[in-house]
Amino acid sequence: MLAKDDFTGEIGGFELSIPAGGSDLLFRPSAVAAPPRPLAPSPLFYEFGNLSDDDEVVAFAAVHGPLFGTRGWVPEDGAIRESVEDWKEAASALNHVLRLKAFCDGKAGVGDVSDFMHVVVAMGARGFSLTASCSLFSGRSEGAYRDLVRSSHVGESYQGAGGERVVAGLSVDPLGAHVAATYETFDYYPASPQSGQDRSFIDALASEGFPGDMAEECAHAVVRLCTMAHTSDVRFGFVDGVYGPVVECLLAGIWHEFGQAYSHEAIGVCKECGRVMDCTNERGKQKDYCSKACRDRARNKRNAPKMKLRRRMAAGMTVEEAARDSGVPIDEAKRLVGVE
Repeated sequence: MLAKDDFTGEIGGFELSIPAGGSDLLFRPSAVAAPPRPLAPSPLFYEFGNLSDDDEVVAFAAVHGPLFGTRGWVPEDGAIRESVEDWKEAASALNHVLRLKAFCDGKAGVGDVSDFMHVVVAMGARGFSLTASCSLFSGRSEGAYRDLVRSSHVGESYQGAGGERVVAGLSVDPLGAHVAATYETFDYYPASPQSGQDRSFIDALASEGFPGDMAEECAHAVVRLCTMAHTSDVRFGFVDGVYGPVVECLLAGIWHEFGQAYSHEAIGVCKECGRVMDCTNERGKQKDYCSKACRDRARNKRNAPKMKLRRRMAAGMTVEEAARDSGVPIDEAKRLVGVE
């Protein structure tokens, strides 16, 4: 249920309303010209990829308008109706891909990808294959986002210098939509094969005998395929005399923006709150936190054991007593308070 049932606003030539007690966004064509949209301070895919709850979706929709173009057009309503759940499902898929890209580039940790990426290793007569995959959605239910993905027909296949082959594609079945990339080797066998075993993505990267570059190549292929699957509505043409990309829906535009930034954008994950972000600061150095609030919160967490120890020692405890009372190992406690 949405918290802002009475919300209305003018955006992009549409008037947004939310039916009371409903979970849909209703965009009606507006006769009032929309005000010029201010330039976003950062690429839109960061903001959209971090949407997680109903209020965030409403706030984003109020600024940027319908997400799926005319797919949600309802003639009897004279409006475009889009499900908030569709929005959150689409945002979640982008969030996963942003995390995977950050992980491949060494800007995110294991826990940022292991919950949605999976690897299957299989042995063959001439070598072995490693398949990395993730799901864009699960189940057979309908929706504008699922219709957009199902209409995509994307794939890629290429051969490496060593004869290895990478095949990637999007498959849609009763269980949902899945993107998978398979790295096939020839005349090479890992030290300890575990044929057909489905394991978390990081296991395949870390397992002895499975070269990390194979899994990484598959992961990059998954990122590329997901991008292509969401940009099937992008075409090129002239708009106001300028030749460039023309998008049929906002979601395709967001993914096109990510595709344009794929090779040069430094994407990372905030170590405190887990939001995806541009992980370079204005001086070009890598940053670990998305905001000053997250940086301060992380620093306070790091300093908490030291502050506990000092408060107890100020009350008359010895460092050993303070360590036991705080649950801090004695050697660590001595290091924190500077006692030999």
